[in-house]
Amino acid sequence: MTETSFHENSVAIIPATSDTIAPDNLNASFVSLINLSPITFCDPNESLKDYLSHDIDKLIVLCNFEKSPNKILSDEMRTVLVKQVIDREVNIALRDANFQVGKEPLKKFVIDRSRFLKLANEIATVFNEESGLYYTPYYQEGDVSVNPSGKLWERFNEVKKKMRDAGILQSNPKPVKNSKSVVVANANTIEKIEWLKKNVQPVDQVKDYWRETFDVRQSNWKNENKAESSPFIYECLKTDLGVDLIDIDFKRIQQKVKDDCIDSNWPKVAKSIRKYYSVNEQFVPTATAKKLLGLHSNISEDKDEIILLLLLTCILDNTSANSATVKKVGKKRKNLCGESPPQKVTKDSEDLSQVDLTNDFLSIVKIETQVQEIIDKKKSTALAEKKTVQPYMLFVGTPEKCTSFYVVVDNYKYKVVDAFAALKLNFQIFFVWNLQFPKSCNNTWVFIQKSIFEISTVGNKYPAKVNKMFTYVKRTVEDKN
Repeated sequence: MTETSFHENSVAIIPATSDTIAPDNLNASFVSLINLSPITFCDPNESLKDYLSHDIDKLIVLCNFEKSPNKILSDEMRTVLVKQVIDREVNIALRDANFQVGKEPLKKFVIDRSRFLKLANEIATVFNEESGLYYTPYYQEGDVSVNPSGKLWERFNEVKKKMRDAGILQSNPKPVKNSKSVVVANANTIEKIEWLKKNVQPVDQVKDYWRETFDVRQSNWKNENKAESSPFIYECLKTDLGVDLIDIDFKRIQQKVKDDCIDSNWPKVAKSIRKYYSVNEQFVPTATAKKLLGLHSNISEDKDEIILLLLLTCILDNTSANSATVKKVGKKRKNLCGESPPQKVTKDSEDLSQVDLTNDFLSIVKIETQVQEIIDKKKSTALAEKKTVQPYMLFVGTPEKCTSFYVVVDNYKYKVVDAFAALKLNFQIFFVWNLQFPKSCNNTWVFIQKSIFEISTVGNKYPAKVNKMFTYVKRTVEDKN
């Protein structure tokens, strides 16, 4: 048998002869194909009417429509039409992938929402049909999510199944996002998502369904459908079980992050913060930092993580609302980060107990009853300024010793065991729910992202202050003293 030759930009398909395998028998017969011939590719920009004018199979649809007394397509012709339209989309996918039989299967076959709508509207225009008969996109009606539907949609899913069974399309592929990051969910997945919206028990089933619906949920949180993009449409996320569910998603997104990354990397960062201020403690940026340094001098290093986290924001973001007045005292000198440090605080008599310890990174209140007060205050302030409140940590106690630890998101708060658990959860939420770091503490979070969780930014680019702190940490680690 001679070797089959292929034209450029062509893929091998079944020859159009009397022995051609019927589409319905494609599954069982695909592996036995021997004689192959090149395909003529379709033009994706060609009008529907022109496309249907190419050969007899397609012309049948147009001719039947034209001779119909009322210019109405029969059900039989609608079926033929839908087959031809979806076949063209398959053709385009094969062309784009340079597919060849016996080689790698297609990794994806997706028709995005806008393309479906274009196809349905074109059919409606040419054949005086209702576009919704051929495609209706996903939509939300009250508390009910309605899956995509229509003849094009049904044929699309039938063809995908046949392509997978035949080895043309990769089996069990990961759902593919279209230009609007919408992942198409099957009926089984939709059912599980609806179940998750209403149930918090049994826990094992919640976690199983949570894992199985990952791709669709992630898509919903990133798309423009506000009804589906809120995490709190799921009852399970309104409870402490949400901590485990967020962790499940984060590990799926960031598979290289080690479970012990905080234990491994925090000591290096902590050493750097302590040394930064031990060398420069007479040059503190705010009254908040001065108070924290005073507290730090009376606490052991194994219990100073909260103070150090707050000091880190002073280094990188200067988030405190209470900046102390400074006075020039001669020529400035560079500190160990290469920056010209602020000058010494002159208000030695200031009552440091009045310094505000609330910011967009971490807030501390003295008693439990103040927790809701802070939450409400932040929301009202943001509303007045037409801003949003991003997730933040909220502790109860003092910087030296806290008794309760929360991460606050919207109207909900998650209680965790300690400061590091709060730091981890807060960071995970940004990634899992596709949220941006608050501008007021962006540098702090970007630094934590790279130095603690070892996740690089896009392009590995960082703000100048963050880069300088990276350098300082490296020098501190190398310094054995």
